[in-house]
Amino acid sequence: VGMFIGFFILPPYSDIYGRRPIFIVTMVMSTIAQGVVLQTNSIHTLFLFMIILGTTFSGKNIVALNFAIESCPIEKQKMVVSVYWAVELMSIIFGASIIKSWTRI
Repeated sequence: VGMFIGFFILPPYSDIYGRRPIFIVTMVMSTIAQGVVLQTNSIHTLFLFMIILGTTFSGKNIVALNFAIESCPIEKQKMVVSVYWAVELMSIIFGASIIKSWTRI
């Protein structure tokens, strides 16, 4: 649900306000929402902040990826996309290995 909302809301705002401010806002929202998800004991709070995480996913990934692609020369763009997704997935694995209680989510 959150990703569906984010895919329609955040990319147009990134065209209006710029990619950097939207990226910063979604990173801050994502960090806060991840912290709340990890600490909550309420299923309702979990659902709410998972929706917020889904919304920030599109801003974090689509906007940041487009920003990274536009910031590099054409011949390096394919490499930037590959490295971007590799770092994204490795950070998820690394974060899950650090947090020992991730299975309760």
